[in-house]
Amino acid sequence: MKFKYKAYDASTRAFSGTLDAENYGEAWAALKVQGLTVTNLEPEKVGGLKILSENFLRLKLGGDFFVAIFFKELSVLLNVMTLHESLQVMENSASSKTSSKILQDLLQEVEEGSTFCDALRKHEIIFGSDAISAVETGETGGKLQEISESLARELMHAHEVSKKVRGALMYPVVVIFAAICAAGVLINVTLPVFGAFYGEVGGELPLLTQIFLTGGNFVAENWIFLILASILIFVLLAIVYQKISAIKFWSDRLLLKINLLKSAETRSLFIRLSILIESGMMPDAALKFAAKSRNNSFLKAGLLKIADGVSHGKNLSSELERNLPVKKIYVGMLKAGEIGGEQPQMLRECAKLADSEIEEILQTLPAKAEIFGVLIAGLLVMFLVMAVMLPILNVTNLS
Repeated sequence: MKFKYKAYDASTRAFSGTLDAENYGEAWAALKVQGLTVTNLEPEKVGGLKILSENFLRLKLGGDFFVAIFFKELSVLLNVMTLHESLQVMENSASSKTSSKILQDLLQEVEEGSTFCDALRKHEIIFGSDAISAVETGETGGKLQEISESLARELMHAHEVSKKVRGALMYPVVVIFAAICAAGVLINVTLPVFGAFYGEVGGELPLLTQIFLTGGNFVAENWIFLILASILIFVLLAIVYQKISAIKFWSDRLLLKINLLKSAETRSLFIRLSILIESGMMPDAALKFAAKSRNNSFLKAGLLKIADGVSHGKNLSSELERNLPVKKIYVGMLKAGEIGGEQPQMLRECAKLADSEIEEILQTLPAKAEIFGVLIAGLLVMFLVMAVMLPILNVTNLS
C-alpha cells in the first residue's frame, strides 16, 4: 500500500510525502525509525484520470528510454556536482517542455526538503517503483551516483530487449492483420453473392460458408457493440486480476513459465540484489527490498519466504532453490559465491548468464514468430478459400 504522511522531526521541521508499506503499523514504524513524529497518515488515493494522464505522459516522453537517459545524465553530473545542481543543469538543458516540467517538479521537491526518492514517487508511473526503490537505497547508502549509473545501464538494456521483441512480433502481426482484412472483404463482398444466388435457385449453402456469412453479417451489424463489449471485458479482467489475489498469484506464476519473461525476471532480480548488497545492505533486507518492487506476486511471495529463511541463518542459494523455480546452475554459482565470500560478484555473474539466455531467446524469436504468424494466417486463408470454393463446386449439383 501507499501512504501519504505529514510529520515533523526533533527540530520541528515539517516533512510530507509518500511511502510504501504493507499496513498502517509498518508505515508508522518506518517513519518513527527516521526520527519523525507523525501528525497525519492515510492511504494514498490515486484517481483513474491521474493514472491515465501519467501513462500518456510516460508514452510521450519515450518510456524506459527517457528514464535511462535521465539516470545516465544524472550519474555523469553527480561526479562533479551536487544533486540540486545536477537537477538544475538537466532542467536548463531539457529537450522538451514535457521533460522540463518533470525536472522542474523534481527540483522543487528537493529544494523543499524532500528526499530524491520521494520526489521521484510523485511521478512513479514514469520512473517505475523498481528504479525508485534503487534510488532510495543509493540515497541511504551514499551511493546515488553509482546507483544512477547502474539504473541507466539496466534500463537501456530493458529498452533494447523490448525493442527487439517488438521487432520480432511486427511481421506476424502484419501478416495476420492482412489476412483478417482479406477475410473481411471476402465475407462481406464475395460470400453474399453466393448467398443471394443460392436463395434464388432454392439451394442451401455449405455449412462452412454459412458460418462465415452469418458471422460476417453479425460483426457488420454489431461492430460498435462488440468493441464496447471487448473494452468492458478487458476492464473487468484487469480488475479481477488486480483485486483477487489468488487469480493474480496463479496468473503471475503462469507467466514465469514463459522462458523470456522468466530469464528477464531472473536477471533483474540478480542485478538488484547485487546492487543492494554491495551498497551495504544485509542480504535479508535486500531480499525484502527487492520483493517490494516486484510486480509479480508469485515472485514477491517467494522472495519474502527467502528473506525470512536468510534472516534465520539459512543460505541464500538453498532458500532460492526451495522457493523459486530457478535453474540449478544459478544455485551452484551462488553456493560457490557464498563459500568464497564473493556473493555480490557471483550475483552479477548469474545476471550475465541470464543475459546470455535472453540474447539466445531473442535470436530465435523472429523465426518462431514468423512461423506462428504464417501458420495462423494460412489457416484463416485456407478456411476462407474453402468457404468460397465449396459453393462454386456445388453449383453443378443445383443445375
